[in-house]
Amino acid sequence: EKALAKVIAIRQPHRQEVPAALRHDAAAENSLGRLFLTGKITREQPAAGKWYAGVVRRYRQVIMAPNCNPGSISGVTIVGSGGPIHIEDEEASRRKSVYDAAFELLDEIGQRVAKAVAHTAVHDRSAGDGLRLLVIGLEALASYRGLTRPKNSDLSIHRMAQGERQ
Repeated sequence: EKALAKVIAIRQPHRQEVPAALRHDAAAENSLGRLFLTGKITREQPAAGKWYAGVVRRYRQVIMAPNCNPGSISGVTIVGSGGPIHIEDEEASRRKSVYDAAFELLDEIGQRVAKAVAHTAVHDRSAGDGLRLLVIGLEALASYRGLTRPKNSDLSIHRMAQGERQ
């Protein structure tokens, strides 16, 4: 059974960009994992992106926004996939504060950086031409979360993205 699952996994189209020996890895299932497995981002950056995606998902629950990643192809909500839930005021306030801080961090670096992170980390889409912007955003989030020591000062990160604000 495990052998069959491995064969199926390595044949999936979205895993083809990953080296054959790593296609069966669970990380190859999503965009951030594939970027890590192909050496385009560091080990800490997918964790930062997944954290940010969770922050966005939890905030969207507070504002009762539709699930941006529905639990089925048809868009019909599957039990446990993010339908409306009651959230206490204190928890809603905490979620909003965390979301605001994370969003402001990315937005201060540049709107294109924030969009690149949302595109790949939140919506699980390919980074494409936005890889450089995504890496800048993920590095900032990883540093913010304490997953990495800042390689550059915050000012240097802002300078790296400055050309991206136009």
